[in-house]
Amino acid sequence: MLVLPRSLGVVLVPQREADYEPILKVRRAIFQNPTLIGLGIEQQYRYTAHITLGYFDPAIEKLADSIGVSEQLAAVNDRWIGHDPEILDIHSIELRYFSDMTQFTRQDYYPVLRAS
Repeated sequence: MLVLPRSLGVVLVPQREADYEPILKVRRAIFQNPTLIGLGIEQQYRYTAHITLGYFDPAIEKLADSIGVSEQLAAVNDRWIGHDPEILDIHSIELRYFSDMTQFTRQDYYPVLRAS
């Protein structure tokens, strides 16, 4: 589990160093694109491969039992200690647009990268 100030996600850990290289190549292809650079979109060099499960509403700051929620999230992580990880095969990556962190839309002309 990955808990960030505004979101909750699942971390993806490559099995071998060679498995991480394709992820880096995709990031470079996206973020070193002159058009995106021209729009002011910058690559974040500290990168943790992850899948975002959801974004927090500003009301999360007023959560009555934040310690209890933290303990529940830690318990989910603890279940993985000493166990083999789940293996995920990623076959495609899609560009999606979101303006308010709740609605992700995709147009037919948005790029898709598929594994060969």
